[in-house]
Amino acid sequence: MNRPDMSKYKILLMDADNTLLDFTKAEAQALAEVFIKYNVCKEDMLPVVISRFSEINDALWKRLEKNEVTREYIIANRFKDTFEFFGIYYSAEMGIEEDYFNSLSFQYPLIEGAEAVCRALSENYDLYIITNGTKKIQDSRMAGCGLLPYFKGVFISQELGVNKPAKEYFDKVFEAVTKLSGPFDKSEVLVVGDSVSSDIKGAVNAELDGCWYNPAGKALSKSFDELAERSELSGRKLYEISRLEELLAK
Repeated sequence: MNRPDMSKYKILLMDADNTLLDFTKAEAQALAEVFIKYNVCKEDMLPVVISRFSEINDALWKRLEKNEVTREYIIANRFKDTFEFFGIYYSAEMGIEEDYFNSLSFQYPLIEGAEAVCRALSENYDLYIITNGTKKIQDSRMAGCGLLPYFKGVFISQELGVNKPAKEYFDKVFEAVTKLSGPFDKSEVLVVGDSVSSDIKGAVNAELDGCWYNPAGKALSKSFDELAERSELSGRKLYEISRLEELLAK
């Protein structure tokens, strides 16, 4: 699959987690802190418990994208389900979720090359962050990661009241972007993100071009092929890159 012709675009809508910020590393660091604090397991078991939590959490967020669960449901169940899987005592009164929130808010390692790429892109494009997440956490992480000077706005799903990939999410983004960047044509907008189910599907729902950031070289899925067909029917295109630096080539 080809990389995008960047000369076509004026506005880039860029996902945050695992596109610009290394959420996998941030999550592992935050979980290690709280699991050690609460003596959840022996140190040699930390990677196993963290991995299981990540699987449960990711699955719940994908259900949120489909409007099958609420954000509150995720918060109430992700630690509970993880602990129950390992037979570990859990109670909501433990406070582990709050401590995890607080720790994660100050974890913002960047994807390799993200700062240099955003700095260069900001010279030629209007950049915006589009992220599904909790406002308190994302505000803190975006403020700390050093990327905010390159972006004209940050759109957090909790604040907008709707999640990617819903068309309504992008409708609200369009309204705000018009005020900040002026009138634009959809052909001038590119969505960049690592999630097929959130970013790429969102681009297709909003009739925008989409660029899948795929550093692991994952095989194209049936769902991606279906989205590509939908994209072509609406006159839009999907692309794929394995390195953020590929966005700098005209």
